[in-house]
Amino acid sequence: MNAPAPRKGPPAEMLEAKKAAEDLASRAGRRGFLIVRRSFVQLFDDDNHRAEAPLKAIVSRRGGGGVPLKLYLGLLWLCSSEPFTSEIRAARWAGLLGLPDPQGQGKRRVAEALTLLSKLNLVVKHERPGGVSVIELLDESGGLNRKGEARRYTRPYDAAQAAKSTRRVRGSRYSNWYFKIPAKLWTDKAEIQQMSTSALTMLLAYLSEAKPNQPDVWWSTSAFENRYGLSPAMRTRGTNELVERGLLSVQKAPVGTPGKRRSFAPERVRNVYKPTRRLSGYMKDEN
Repeated sequence: MNAPAPRKGPPAEMLEAKKAAEDLASRAGRRGFLIVRRSFVQLFDDDNHRAEAPLKAIVSRRGGGGVPLKLYLGLLWLCSSEPFTSEIRAARWAGLLGLPDPQGQGKRRVAEALTLLSKLNLVVKHERPGGVSVIELLDESGGLNRKGEARRYTRPYDAAQAAKSTRRVRGSRYSNWYFKIPAKLWTDKAEIQQMSTSALTMLLAYLSEAKPNQPDVWWSTSAFENRYGLSPAMRTRGTNELVERGLLSVQKAPVGTPGKRRSFAPERVRNVYKPTRRLSGYMKDEN
């Protein structure tokens, strides 16, 4: 009987990505989580009208949006303090994201990702002749405001508090609601770096809905598509990978009030997304 083949560990570039993330977290004094506005993920604008979320615009592009998505999340983590800018070279970003050949093709992919993020008004790239370009973070909502200007980045909590004194409280405060992504998803096992676009997208959708006292999440098919604009196929692929990675579990639960279903009627069920012990641990450690 042949011995089972040994399990392969993460590729070398992922080990380097993990080290780079740990180094960034320790040297930059990053907190244990990164904050993301829900307007990056969900379909609404300042007046709660339907609008295309930047997440959908990124992941729906031809060729996949994994690098732009991970790069932007990395910028949100790195640039969480004023002046909300980064001067890290593209090759180092490529290493942090676990891209092969960071000094060559890897940094070119980062440059292409920055071009897309600039077009979506999520960042501004300030060129410096002979020096490293400065990347300025913009609001996660992307796009332009009513004056045709890009939205400058502010901390979501600060912006929501400021909106209390305006007449447009409802829309402004809602667009500044935010959720947290545990930094250990970057540093522990390089989970984010290794995830497919579909898996990371579904993780963002889950985290945008989960609450500390109510971590279980479910959506109807229509509600999910209306809220995120993402295809059922992406939802299925992403969910399956998160389950395989040991971050989520999916359980069936009956729809409707117990005791009020017809005895012989087909039972309607829904998928309930639950965090595993590992993801729950990451979420508890984010403070």
